[in-house]
Amino acid sequence: MWQWLVDRSTDMWQWLFGTNSDMWHWLVGNCSDMCQWMVDRSTDIWQWLFGNSSDMWQWMIVYSSDLWQWLVGNCSDMRLWLVDNSSDMWQWLVDRSNDMWQWLVGNSSDMWQ
Repeated sequence: MWQWLVDRSTDMWQWLFGTNSDMWHWLVGNCSDMCQWMVDRSTDIWQWLFGNSSDMWQWMIVYSSDLWQWLVGNCSDMRLWLVDNSSDMWQWLVDRSNDMWQWLVGNSSDMWQ
């Protein structure tokens, strides 16, 4: 594996530096276009945010009470569900951890090799 990495790294290094000038030219040639695109988009995005901010604020005010109501209404159910199922989930974790430990012990020599 080490030899493979050394061989590949030489190839990748060659590729990077062999095509480096091409990438540099592309970046320089397209930089102004990309900058212009970002400026154009940022104006649109800014406009969208501030044009719609009052709508979003209104939406948050309207729905926050509903969300709060939902949480309050369902939290006791969720708490009961957790209490009912926690022993099963704990058992599942214990079973899985034993299996994973067995797997690690069984396969550690292969991985180390």
